Amino acid sequence: MNKFATKKRKEIGTNKVNKLRAQGFIPGVAYGHDLETVEIAVPKNEFEKFIAYNGIGSKVKIKVGRSYQDAVLKDVQRDVVSKEVLHVDFQLLTAGEKIKLKIPVHLKGRELVEDKRTTVQETIRELEIFALPKDLIDNITLDITGKVVGDSITVADIQLLMPEGVEIVDDYDKVIVAVVGMTEVAEETEETEEDLTEALEQL
Repeated sequence: MNKFATKKRKEIGTNKVNKLRAQGFIPGVAYGHDLETVEIAVPKNEFEKFIAYNGIGSKVKIKVGRSYQDAVLKDVQRDVVSKEVLHVDFQLLTAGEKIKLKIPVHLKGRELVEDKRTTVQETIRELEIFALPKDLIDNITLDITGKVVGDSITVADIQLLMPEGVEIVDDYDKVIVAVVGMTEVAEETEETEEDLTEALEQL
C-alpha cells in the first residue's frame, strides 16, 4: 500500500499556501468520523507518482503526527487550465466502522465488441460502495468481451460479483453499460434533435 509522510501544517490563506506549493508540497486535509480534521501537507512528487496510477477511492497510509494511519483518497482539486493538483482530501479509516465510498468503473474488452455497426454505451462511470476498511476495493473492472447488441449490465449484476462484505449503494435497476446497434444511436440522436426543435419553437 502507498505511504505518504505528510506533515501537519499551519499555512492558511492564499499567499501562505502558494508558498507551501513552491516548496514542493500540496495542501490538504485528513478527517474521519469522530476525529478532528487535520490540515496537512503532502509531498508533491510522491503524490503525483501515486495519482498517475490510482484515483479517487484508493487506499493509502498517511503519516499524521507520529504514526501512519489507513486512509482513502476522497477528493483531488486541480487547476482548470494547467491540471496541477491544488488540494487533496483524505478520509481516515477506523477498523470495524463501515464507510461509503465512490469508486471508478473500468471496462475491459470494449475494442473487441465495437465495430462499424455496434457501439458500447457507458452510462455509469462510478459506483458508491459501503464496506469495512478491510473489505474496501479501489475499482470495479467489467469484462464485456463477447457481449452483443441487446446485452446490458446492471448494478444488480455487479453486486453478484462483489467480494463478501462489499455492498453497492446505487439503485440495482440502473444500467451501467449496454451494447447497442449504430441505428439505435442514430434514432436516439434524431429524436433528441426533434425534441429540441419543438422546444425552441414553443419559446
